[in-house]
Formats: sequence, structure tokens, C-alpha cells
Amino acid sequence: MSTFSENHLSFLCLLFVIPEIRCGRAISTTVVFLRCTVQLMARPKVQPDDRVTTALRVPKELHQRLQTAAAERRVGINLLVNWALEEYLDELLPLDELRSSIKAS
Repeated sequence: MSTFSENHLSFLCLLFVIPEIRCGRAISTTVVFLRCTVQLMARPKVQPDDRVTTALRVPKELHQRLQTAAAERRVGINLLVNWALEEYLDELLPLDELRSSIKAS
């Protein structure tokens, strides 16, 4: 039996079993449990504090592709999206070059 409240997980641990034996036969058993409580801690931050949280709406199929690609690479979707965005923005033409290429065509 376990319970969870706020930052604590509480559960029963089987400590030991003591059989009472008379004339070579077990006539009763004493079971001793210990209630254990563990304080849960947040995952340590590995990223700098200058990050923001944002929500994106993507089609289900794209989300499934992200999940698959992330699982294959054994990384989270967040990391994969960050990699993809960074690579895309690095390759993105500056606005003035984009305008001049539109005018030239």
C-alpha cells in the first residue's frame, strides 16, 4: 500500500517474517512491516535559467513523427525540437537577402 502527498511518497516495507515453530511445525507467523516515507525531489536543472516555456500546436502526424524520431535517438521531444529550430534558423536567409532575391526574380 502506498500513498502520495505533495512531495512525499509513503509505502509499507516488509521488514522481516518470524515463523513460530513448535514440534517442527509452523503454528504462527509474525510479519513486521515498516512504513517508509521518501521525500521526492525535483530533477536538477541542467539548462541555464534563461529558457522560456512555450506551447505549439502541431498536427497529430507531425507530433507522432517527433515522438518516433526522439525515441530512436533516445532524447526528448523538447531537445529534438530545439535542435531542429536552431538548425533551421541558422540556415534561414536574412530578410534583406530574401527581399533582394525576390526582387531579382
